[in-house]
Amino acid sequence: MFNPLTFIHFVARTFEISLYNGETVRVNNPDSPAQRYFNLIIKDIGAEWKDLARVLDFDQTRIKTIKANNSLDVNDQCAEMLHVQHNTKGKSFNKLELIKALYKANLAAVAEKINIDPDEITQDPGNSGSKINRQQSTDTTEYLFDVADKLQEDWIKLVPKLDREGKIDIKKIQNKSNDHFDRGFEFLDKWHGIYGKSATKNKLKAALKVIKRADVADEIDNTITGGQSTMAVSSAPNTATTIDSSIKPAITTAEQGGRATDPIKDEGRRREIFMYIADRIKSKKLKEFGRKLKLDPNDVDDITGTSDVRFDKCIHLLETWYTTFASEATFDVLLSVLKSCKETLIADELKKN
Repeated sequence: MFNPLTFIHFVARTFEISLYNGETVRVNNPDSPAQRYFNLIIKDIGAEWKDLARVLDFDQTRIKTIKANNSLDVNDQCAEMLHVQHNTKGKSFNKLELIKALYKANLAAVAEKINIDPDEITQDPGNSGSKINRQQSTDTTEYLFDVADKLQEDWIKLVPKLDREGKIDIKKIQNKSNDHFDRGFEFLDKWHGIYGKSATKNKLKAALKVIKRADVADEIDNTITGGQSTMAVSSAPNTATTIDSSIKPAITTAEQGGRATDPIKDEGRRREIFMYIADRIKSKKLKEFGRKLKLDPNDVDDITGTSDVRFDKCIHLLETWYTTFASEATFDVLLSVLKSCKETLIADELKKN
């Protein structure tokens, strides 16, 4: 296969990729986990996922197996391939490796899309560089958890309203789980992934009102409003920062005026915090909690699907989060995720202590 990459070199917190035509592409946050970008690119890769799989060293047998597992949907095929790569390579499958592979597979447009990910922050041109504002995304994933949680068995009523073309395999969703939340969330997640830009907030709200769940439709705006904010950070050359739409960055010791460092970085305090959360979080919130911690959905399903007690499941999720995200796993991130899961009381008590 034609290889458009000639060489790569590291510059501060960026990598620069030099292409065959002499063009240089700068990759910000190269160590960011690749899985953060899966939902953003799966639909764009589409049927070309097999080219990407070959670049990632998938043999023909594995490609055929993935295709057979998801025979009705190329997006599902692509998603499974990416998650298999993540599960196989772990932390080493990061943003840089994903972008390199996309260029090698002649998917330059998809690679470029990652570098303008709407979840990344861009500098405010009206300020001297001291403030950074998140771009407001129209991505519906911000509130699919809450919609699925509130709909419960009514999720099935949305099917004829949102999936008029019958692209989603409902029987497969129903056979996979007996839990109404799991079914509802998977349907909404697939709707978002398959229909892309047409899967809008307004369309979802309209469908909810048609099935007489205006109460859920009204909650959507509240969820989105609660997720918007502007953050002040110091500017630095050759760097970029990625921030989840509902998570604030940890305050450094210098910014705190000499206060103690992040308690998550202290092994003893971290264990106390994890145990406090595990002892109090609601069972039905575990799956949402894991996914909002940006863990791999397959890992979340595996952990929450065991016969372990709620406490042990939560500890496992938290330890996986800390191991996966390392320096990005901060106390402030944890508090923000708890609040986004409507476990505000736990977050407030932790902050007091």
